[in-house]
Amino acid sequence: PPQGGAEEAFFDWKRRGAAQFRHPHAFLAVMCNLLESKYPDLVEQFWAAGARKLIFKDMLPPELAKTYVPEPGDEQLWLLLCRRATMETLLRRYVEKTQGVAIENNISVMAIETRQTDGIHTITALQLRTSSGKIKTITPGLVVDASGRTSRFPDWFAKLGVSIKTEDNDADIVYYTRHYRLHPGEAEPSRHGQARSAGDLGYLKYGIFPGDNGHFSTIICLPNHEVELKAAVKDNDLFQ
Repeated sequence: PPQGGAEEAFFDWKRRGAAQFRHPHAFLAVMCNLLESKYPDLVEQFWAAGARKLIFKDMLPPELAKTYVPEPGDEQLWLLLCRRATMETLLRRYVEKTQGVAIENNISVMAIETRQTDGIHTITALQLRTSSGKIKTITPGLVVDASGRTSRFPDWFAKLGVSIKTEDNDADIVYYTRHYRLHPGEAEPSRHGQARSAGDLGYLKYGIFPGDNGHFSTIICLPNHEVELKAAVKDNDLFQ
């Protein structure tokens, strides 16, 4: 992320290859409880940065909330909500201060070196290109490929005769998001009012995501075949 905090990251960070960067985000319950048990100081940093906690009861529609009786374990059903820029900035700064962890930026993996034992290929080294163009070789104990759709590892393995099974399925929907910020002194409406904060209308899905520091966002999910609706949400006069 750029120098500064979440505001700079949200407005200035060009996240190539991560189109979802400015879509609404939340940590689900499994992640929330893991962070709370393993990294409570990080969770406190999220609260200090303005992140929101949404408990199970607050997710229920009014007619169900009236009759809801908490059961043991329900307290673990909660979400942490804030802008993804806030999430990534806090996580990055936290990792930077973690002993034994080094982050190298502007490094590209150019090739892999492997050995074959009993028909199994194992990566033994990576050839890296630095920002200066210099090639260096490292011998990691573990390699995790998190480069997403642009990963070159499947092609490298294919040249070795190793096939990788890929599951690919189109969700047939497109997401559109708008971000807003409350004016100073303004409060958001109750989540338990008649106007629902999320829903599925059949021809579209929508949700309102609380964010940090007065920010919130509206997301609309449209089927690919809804051509006119997709054009309408791109019109600032129609989707405000």
